[in-house]
Amino acid sequence: MDNSGISESLLKKQYKENNYMIQDNDSVDEDTDEVVVIYFSSNGLFYPDNDEEFTDTIMNRDRYEWETIRIHNVRKSIWVRDIYKQYYVSGINESIDSMDKLIDFLRNLVPDGYRIYTVGSSAGGYAALVVGLSLRADVIIDFCGQNSLKKIFEERKMINKSGSDQSVTKFFETSRLFEDDGINSSEQSIYYIYSDENIEDKTQAEYIKDKKVRFIPMKSKIHGASMLKPTMQWLINISEEDRKAFYLKNKGRVLSPLMLNIKVGG
Repeated sequence: MDNSGISESLLKKQYKENNYMIQDNDSVDEDTDEVVVIYFSSNGLFYPDNDEEFTDTIMNRDRYEWETIRIHNVRKSIWVRDIYKQYYVSGINESIDSMDKLIDFLRNLVPDGYRIYTVGSSAGGYAALVVGLSLRADVIIDFCGQNSLKKIFEERKMINKSGSDQSVTKFFETSRLFEDDGINSSEQSIYYIYSDENIEDKTQAEYIKDKKVRFIPMKSKIHGASMLKPTMQWLINISEEDRKAFYLKNKGRVLSPLMLNIKVGG
């Protein structure tokens, strides 16, 4: 495995830890939805890639993305992270060491009858889509997630398992997952928010342009954070009915992050 700039001993030590966090909401409030939300951290979880930053951010502060920007009033929240920053190819820890095992692990954490939401940005958005499709999540909110990994892995020399291992490569093209066994049914709501002025984001969006996805392009060059944080908080917390209405109202438009933030902020 490779994470340039961080000593292998530190990575191996942390890989023995859970690298997931679970919070159950025991509130009996009738407004608390029977929903499990799964948040996937991206490759921006810590930076720069050195021992000092890794130790402080991951080992000491135990950071996960989406701890502050999160969906409220749900029964269970789950956060996961890939400390190797390799699109969850090696799962999250020694026991859950593949995407397949991660999907099974998360499936077993969802109580019967609960709805599933998955959320992530960039590499976390990629994982939110892959896992969300595999678990038939009710709602998937994907900010700038990659949809084709083969070229990315080749260019960055990131593959840490055999490039011919089908158990790894079957997740490299997210478009293929839509075609498996009726995945992406009409009951699923998939939102793909991306920066329309970022060449790589537009390229990645093209890979799934013919799928049942609700695209929300933003007038931005910034990868990952195409929306301002207050707008992201608003989007993930409004009801699915309101989220769908927002999409339909703005379908085909490229939205300004600043103007949208002002509008939803009242």
